[in-house]
Amino acid sequence: MKWIYDFTGKQLRCYHIAQRGEAQIVLHAEELQPGMYIYSLLADGKLLDSKQMVLTE
Repeated sequence: MKWIYDFTGKQLRCYHIAQRGEAQIVLHAEELQPGMYIYSLLADGKLLDSKQMVLTE
């Protein structure tokens, strides 16, 4: 699963990834307001990684 949060900690999106191995998620910029976001990757209930994303106008 891939989760997207705003910087207040509010969960905005959750994407379920069905396959194992390499996968890709396309996020359309018009779905979110410009700002800073955190996205996290979870697999088998474990947090694997979190990154920051900046969306500009």
